[in-house]
Amino acid sequence: MIQTLNIVILEDEIKQREYIVNFVNRYSSFEMLDVKVVLATDDPKKILNLINHDKNSQYLFILDIELASNDITGIELAEKIRILLPFTDIVFLTSHEELAMLTLERRISPLNYILKNKESNFIESSIRKDIRLTLNRITKVNKINNDQFAYKIRNRYYTIPLNEIYFFESVPNKVNRVILHAKNKLLEISSNLKQIEEDQSIFFRCHKSYSIQVNNVKYYDPNLFKVYFDDDKQIFCPVAVRKVRQLKKVLRHDKS
Repeated sequence: MIQTLNIVILEDEIKQREYIVNFVNRYSSFEMLDVKVVLATDDPKKILNLINHDKNSQYLFILDIELASNDITGIELAEKIRILLPFTDIVFLTSHEELAMLTLERRISPLNYILKNKESNFIESSIRKDIRLTLNRITKVNKINNDQFAYKIRNRYYTIPLNEIYFFESVPNKVNRVILHAKNKLLEISSNLKQIEEDQSIFFRCHKSYSIQVNNVKYYDPNLFKVYFDDDKQIFCPVAVRKVRQLKKVLRHDKS
């Protein structure tokens, strides 16, 4: 499953709003990021309506602090967002640096402040960094999710259910590259066996080049020193002799 980052923009100046939308679209397209602007508006109520209809998506909110003609300010909207989505990332746009103090008083904890009167290079660099930081946070959250394994290919972020993974195989002569063997999936990704085992305790190093998902082992053959992951014995990986005793203990514990 691909991890899409939804960008939501609140800005009452039409030119500024269109400028940010166009930049995000260009940047995500050029970097092949799974990032999209799902809403760009001057109406805070539309943003609240979006959240109430979909609280499960991943968001980055870019909010103008001052709104010329609205009952709700950007800061007040951020407070409401914090109640609905406590851990989401919020970036503030402002023409007045001193207004940043208000967000501290309200305990909103934004990811960043972007001054609108800065040069376009500064604004674009800030938005790029904020998108990257948010994508990295999403990946870290997914890594500690007990049901999913998160990984990255090029600049896109994905997850796969742990119960679909058979094993990981290190790639010869390549540092921090492994092959993910899973149900209907065979992928080379950036990672290493040690890191995978530290992140998810259900993986066991049965061989210096292989780490298996112990819950998916169907059968261990003590004569061939192999573990199998399907009834037809078509999906398997080797077991090092020195790992046999520990493997049997792990499998007995898993079956109990």
